[in-house]
Amino acid sequence: MPLVADQTAAALIQHARACAARSLLEHEAYALAAEIGIATPTHVVAESPGAVTAGLLASVPGDLVVVKALAHDLPHKSARGAVRIVARQPEVVRAAAAAMQAALADIAVAGFLIAEYVQHSEQVGSQLLLGLRNTPDLGPVVTVGPGGVHTEVLARALDGGRASAVFAPRMQASEGIARQLQVRTVGRMASDAHRPGSTLAVADIADLVQRLLAFAESDMAQGIDELEFNPVVRGPRGAIALDALVRLAARDAEDPTPAAPRPLHKLDALLRPKTVAIIGVSTSMNPGRVILENMLASRGSATSPGSGVIPQCRICPIVSICASSAWRHLTSLLSSMRSCIMTAPIASWS
Repeated sequence: MPLVADQTAAALIQHARACAARSLLEHEAYALAAEIGIATPTHVVAESPGAVTAGLLASVPGDLVVVKALAHDLPHKSARGAVRIVARQPEVVRAAAAAMQAALADIAVAGFLIAEYVQHSEQVGSQLLLGLRNTPDLGPVVTVGPGGVHTEVLARALDGGRASAVFAPRMQASEGIARQLQVRTVGRMASDAHRPGSTLAVADIADLVQRLLAFAESDMAQGIDELEFNPVVRGPRGAIALDALVRLAARDAEDPTPAAPRPLHKLDALLRPKTVAIIGVSTSMNPGRVILENMLASRGSATSPGSGVIPQCRICPIVSICASSAWRHLTSLLSSMRSCIMTAPIASWS
């Protein structure tokens, strides 16, 4: 696939599809970031090590540069030695690119990205992951979480599923983004007062989220399966994405019909219901009781298994009535419920 530069993101996506590629090269992902309004390092591209000249490097600021191999089958460049920080000298950059090309003989290397080295903090919490994924159930979802090379380790180590913040278009009021970030670990780490100047402010992160949410509703975003900026750091000029990954959605030639609008307005009742009916709860421990225990624990409540009494709950026995009567009874009960969880088959009621 030939190396293409200086085109709009839409044209680059179209070119990638024409070449049967399922991802963008990183300089192409940088072009997409620019259209979204997310800053990336100043950079140039070289098709081969021999194409690196003093004239090419003249537009890249600083004494150091980051050299990256460009390939569609190389999502984790660091693990393959496809990222190097070297002096901004033509012969040094050429040598680094040539060494990468030799080490990646099993991959079709399209060229090399040569970017400015951005000074930034390496402390935990100073690097963020900003992502967009088109999901089959909820549509586009934007995620903000701990970033850097230790993203997965941090996500596992931080407790309770509160490390990251998740947003979706048409569900999140702009003024609520900052509030959501402030109660998540990623937001608290970002606003750590003990590290002034090394982390992004919550307002800066909220601005990035708003830009990605706005892009998520564009026509161009519909052709993207996943977009990830990692890490996003605070550089001398503000928030900047150092790495970018864009995976394209598979084209379904058999069914070009657009998906029906999702009833996203109903999600709040599912995720934060005011009332819930759980069918199949026992006084002893069973699947229904486990679900109930977890729901009450999240509210700071506790129960006493085996006591026959469940605090803060209305218990309606239905096992002693026939299936038809049970269904009428259940229908009447659920008319006032916002959500229902069934853990026992209806056949077991007869």
